[in-house]
Amino acid sequence: MPNVANLLGGTTGFVNAAIPLIWLIALLTGLVFLGRAAWMMTKASEREERVTGGKVVGNIVVGAMMLQFVTSMDNTIALLFGESVDYRAAAAYATQAGIGSSFGKGMLEVCLLWVTFIGWLGAFKGFLLWKQAADGQGGGETSPFWRGLTHLVGGAACINIGGLLKSFFG
Repeated sequence: MPNVANLLGGTTGFVNAAIPLIWLIALLTGLVFLGRAAWMMTKASEREERVTGGKVVGNIVVGAMMLQFVTSMDNTIALLFGESVDYRAAAAYATQAGIGSSFGKGMLEVCLLWVTFIGWLGAFKGFLLWKQAADGQGGGETSPFWRGLTHLVGGAACINIGGLLKSFFG
């Protein structure tokens, strides 16, 4: 029979290592988007054509936001919630809810950490959807812009799960 405490510890270690990996992938993706914008401008100037501003500017804006992915999300969290509260602070509400055992509190912290991890993934997908919108894909009710905005706001709420719970119960 597996030891649940070791499982919780391993899960925490995995997620704590995976979140910086998402940041690194976002940084590299931002560099690719900026490089693509420069390539599009170079190709257009070689053919002596007008550069289509939407795709180039969209690549530059989303690329710059991806380069500073963590800062972009911190600014989004500050805009939505006013302050960033760590997921561990949300576990403080567990004692108010009556979860007194260390196992229950540890399980809650692991679950909140996974919510934070999913928030970072959602925010990353939101920026990718904004890139699709900048490239002119989609439109109407299923526009990538609005889907991307939903992913960014939802991702910010998940990343700042402590602040979200504080706003509900604080």
